[in-house]
Parts: sequence; C-alpha cells; structure tokens
Amino acid sequence: MINDDTHMVQKLTLDLTIPDRTSAWEIQNRFSQFCHLRLGHIMDKVIHDVAQTEEHLHIDRMEINLKELSSHGMEEDFQEKFEQKFSELLKQHISEARHKASCKEKTFDHPDNSFLNHSDSDSSLAKDHFLSHDDHWLTILQLFLETGTLPWFAIRLQAEGLETIITGLVNKQPDKTRSFFQKQLKKPTPRRRFVLQFEWTLLKKVIFLVATPKPSFLSEDLDSYLEAIEKITPLFFPQASVGKLFWEAAVETAMEGTPGETFFQQVLLKTIHGLSPDDISQKIQILTAIEREVTSASAKDKVLQERLLSPFPPVRNNIRPDARTWENTEFLEQKSPFSRPISKEGTLYPGLEKDKQRYNARVEKAHPMDPLPGSKPFAPEKNDQTQTTPDMGPRPGTMVENLTTVQGDGLHAIGQTTEGHGPVLDTIYIENAGLVIIWPYLGRFFETIGFTEDGKFKTEAQRAKAVILLQYLASGQRTAPEFHLPLNKLLCGWDLASPIQKEITIPNRARQESQTLIKTVIKHWDALKSTSPETFQTSFFQRNGVLERTDHNWRLRVEKKPYDMLLERLPWSISMIRLSWMTTLLQVEW
Repeated sequence: MINDDTHMVQKLTLDLTIPDRTSAWEIQNRFSQFCHLRLGHIMDKVIHDVAQTEEHLHIDRMEINLKELSSHGMEEDFQEKFEQKFSELLKQHISEARHKASCKEKTFDHPDNSFLNHSDSDSSLAKDHFLSHDDHWLTILQLFLETGTLPWFAIRLQAEGLETIITGLVNKQPDKTRSFFQKQLKKPTPRRRFVLQFEWTLLKKVIFLVATPKPSFLSEDLDSYLEAIEKITPLFFPQASVGKLFWEAAVETAMEGTPGETFFQQVLLKTIHGLSPDDISQKIQILTAIEREVTSASAKDKVLQERLLSPFPPVRNNIRPDARTWENTEFLEQKSPFSRPISKEGTLYPGLEKDKQRYNARVEKAHPMDPLPGSKPFAPEKNDQTQTTPDMGPRPGTMVENLTTVQGDGLHAIGQTTEGHGPVLDTIYIENAGLVIIWPYLGRFFETIGFTEDGKFKTEAQRAKAVILLQYLASGQRTAPEFHLPLNKLLCGWDLASPIQKEITIPNRARQESQTLIKTVIKHWDALKSTSPETFQTSFFQRNGVLERTDHNWRLRVEKKPYDMLLERLPWSISMIRLSWMTTLLQVEW
C-alpha cells in the first residue's frame, strides 16, 4: 500500500470479528472498499500532522485495537477511532525512536543494514529508528551495491534517481560519502556493480573523492587512456566492454591508496592482466596498441604525451616473460598492425588505417579461439574457482564475447555468472511480474535469435543479453538498471547476486523477433486477439509483484487487476516454471 512517495506502508491487515455470519460478506466488501479508497488518505493526513519533514522513520510493526464499532455508520466510527489511536501510537513510536537515536548516534562507519541477511519483517534495520535524509539514501545505495536490488520502500526509484542522489551526497556530505564508498568499493561485488551500473562522469567523481593521494591530472588522464582503449577494443575484443574493466581497475587502485605517480601504472597493469589470458605475446600486443593510440592522440602536447607514456615501460617489464619466450616479442611488435612508426608531425601514417581495416576483417572472419594475427593461440586461464571460456558456437563470423577471469587481481569477466557474489534478499519487489506469461515461448525464442543451443546459452554474454532483452519485451527500453531485473535473471538462470551491465547492445534481429513473439502470444490467447502489443505490455507485463525465497526455490506473487479474469482463458499454465537453463523452480501465484 503506497500513499505517496513520502509515506509508505508495506502491508496492511484488517481483522474484523462479526457476530452475524449473514452480514459478514457485505461488511467485508464495505471495509475492503473503504480501505482502498479512504484509509490511505486518512493515514497520510495523520502522518503529515505528527511527523516532521526531512526525517525518515522506519516502523517495523504497529497494532491498533479499535475495540467495538457502531453498527450504524460503521465506516465513520472506524475513521474517528482510527485517526485518534493511530495518532497516539505514531507519537509514541516517534518518541521512542528519538530516544534511541539520542542514545546511540548513527553513522555509516558501521551501517545497521540487516536487509542483507534476513527478510524485511524480522530485520533489525526494520525495527523502529530514525535516519537522516542522507543516511536514508546511503542505506538504499548500500543495499543496491551489495544485492543489485532495492528495498520495498524505494521501488519507485529510477536509475537516474540513484545517480542524482550520489552526486548530491558527494557535493553535500563529502566526508560521509567518502567513508561510505571507501568501505563499499573495497568489496569486489559492489565495486563491479558500481562500474557496470553508473555513467563514467559519476565514476570519475567518486574516484576523485576516494583516491588518496590523488594523482595529478586524474580526470584528464582517465579520459585519454579510455579513448585509446575504446579505439583498440574492436580489434582485439569485438563486442567486449573493455572500458568497464579499465574503470574497475581504476576504482580498485584508488581504494588501495596507490601513490599518484604509479596510479595509472597499476591501472594499466590490472587492465592488461584482466583482458588477456596467459598468452604473454597477446598482452604485449594489446599494451603496444594502447601505447600507439596514446602517442598519436597526445602528439601536439609533449608534456601530456610524456606523462601518459610514462607507465608503459614498467608495465611492459612487469608482464615480460623469461628470455626463452621473450625472444619473439620484438618480432610480434614489428608484425603488430599498430607497429607503423609515428611521423615527424606526431601523427600516424595514412597507411595505418588500411592496415587496421585489413586486420579487423581478418579478426571478424576468424574463430575467437584461433590466434590473432601474429600471436599465439588464445587460451582461457584455468582455475578451480573460475569458469573456463564456454563454447563459442559455430566458427564462421563469431567474435570474442567473454573475457577471462583473473582471480588474483580481483578482475572478473564482464557478463559472467558465478556463485558467491554476495547476499540476496528473501523478499524482492518487482514491476515486471507479468513476464512469466511468455515463459513457454522463451526456449524457441532464444534459440531462434541464436542465444541458445540444445537448451543452453552459448555464452554468458548471450545470457546477459537475454536478461536485458526480456526487459525490452516488457517495456520497450533497451537499457535497464539492475534493480529492474531480478525476475529476468531468474528466467535466464543468471545468479541473482551477480552484477550485470546496464547497457548491452541488443542485435536488431533480436528486437524484431521480440515484437513477433508478443504478436504470437496475443494470437494464441483468444481473449486478446484485438489487443495491441503496447496495450499487452502495459496491461500484463508491467505488473507489480513480490519474489519470495522458499526453501530451495522462488515464489512470485503477482498484483491482481480487474481484467485478470482473462487469465482463465490462457491456453497454458504459469503456476510452475522451470526452463532447461534455470537453476531453481519458480512458483507463480496470480
């Protein structure tokens, strides 16, 4: 039950004892209508009168006993007594919470966020307490960074809302916000989620906030290296977001307190190790490619160029193999498509662009597991705690879509699901619960667009695209914040606690087939044959729901609407869902 964006009630239970059974049904209907139409406004008025602004009071539970009600004017009697008792109890809860707050000042050095291990109803955070406006938002942000979800009282929050909140906290409470991020971003999962979910301008702002000591020219140099990486990425890792991995390395290095003069040396080293497996020659190639792009871009500013190039020699020395392997390095650099010398004016010779085009064409035609031109075969790193690179599917025209996990540096593949990423809430509120309607079609749908084969996703990158594609089906949006995707993750077999990238390119064919899928569902559901795809999305897909963890599975309770009577004519069952790639059973109550 939600009155407005300020005062919210998670659950309201009305218990009536009626002496006359014959009138029970009538009274139940009367009070159901009363609660739906009037009770929320009554509670809102009382809270406005009693509570102060700029405060956030969490009340775990409030029981109000109205005793006997008059049989004449029952609703009016209920309203009068309820207003009085609710006001009295609310003042009592506020007084006790204030006393508790005065005895123990609340800071975010040790946040009391037990949403992470328990259901909302029995968590200590849900017990009565006050939070300042800033601590309220930090609580929500902490929960999102650690779980990828939002608490029930923040379900209306949008992605841009979180960005605005963080920016405001950095500007208004820099010390408290610095302390918060220094604690959260030391942990791999929150750090990765932060990088995957927020824009680069915000990432730079937070890195500058937490970095101690701060490198000189931090913002300018970050942009320069990122521009170089984005230019060389299509040549070595088509479709892979290497820039995100660079950002993760930058955030991690900032958290380590790396001295300013070696900051970017450490960032580049971690990025190179994260991008490439044990193939030393390929690491050298990639590092050389980045160096060439940086040299070209900074040619007109020799001071800038010298500063940007200074990390490369120590990074190259760090990844240099023994003499037996190293003897081929000079040859590899000469054969690299980027080995063309720099002209006297500091620009690349015109022939380089053609070299790049020819090289790119060779890469696109090659299988991802084949060696790049002039390098050793690409082989995934093996570790008992990591997943090897999955089968990449048919050889012709396939590109590299999955990056290798490097456990030692804490840098992981973008778009990889593994167990143990972090806590998961027992109760998760969602706004796209109606997606379960199309579950029988998903197997054929994902196979048609090339995401799955033999009932399994071909790669984890395809699984990630499937998660986002389901949101495109539900809302028509091509990007989605992670807190909109819990149901999508379950339906695609993605670990609920595992971070996922907010922006993933969806192939045109997949978007076209999505529209075909919706039209097919409408066609086979006789009751909806005259319904447009847009109406179907808003009426059924975009439905509030609650995911609840059971012993070994998940249960979804879907909000009911008047036109749900049409579900009786749905040709297939939606009560139990378990697709071949799903790791748990999903039970649906609708």
